[in-house]
Amino acid sequence: MSLCIGINKKGKVINKPESISECQDFILMSPNDFNANAAGQFDPLAYDAGFEGVITMFIAGIGVGAILAILNKLRR
Repeated sequence: MSLCIGINKKGKVINKPESISECQDFILMSPNDFNANAAGQFDPLAYDAGFEGVITMFIAGIGVGAILAILNKLRR
């Protein structure tokens, strides 16, 4: 997993809300992402698109689960 990070005036590392492709400071990478980047296989735009899809499906799953729980509760 990769994160956009920065360093504040006190010298502490902070997470930045920017996407990986828009990151202007530092990108913190896992060893797998770093190796893919070193081999020229890392595309920040594709990474952002894939991660956005995972988040969207996670939220959709929570919504479907909540609806099923409500329907199950109403049936009882």
